[in-house]
Amino acid sequence: MACIGLALGLRAVIGATDDPIIAKAVAELFIFCAILIFWAAPRRCRATLNRVDDHDANTQSHQNMALTATVITTGAVASGAILWLL
Repeated sequence: MACIGLALGLRAVIGATDDPIIAKAVAELFIFCAILIFWAAPRRCRATLNRVDDHDANTQSHQNMALTATVITTGAVASGAILWLL
């Protein structure tokens, strides 16, 4: 989520440049980075679930993690689209 905040702030700071395409492209790099981080979580969750004994801990399912990543990714893509429309 911090990457999305950074992208929005970066767009606001350098949005008044002579070439706004560069500002938008750099902001989109941070949005893309955020999406990669969001999807690393379910992957790591699956690896962790394979190592955890169900008697020791209650775990969140891989499907819940994937759903959460999907929702947050949708928000990141929408933020990126709004950046290009501004």
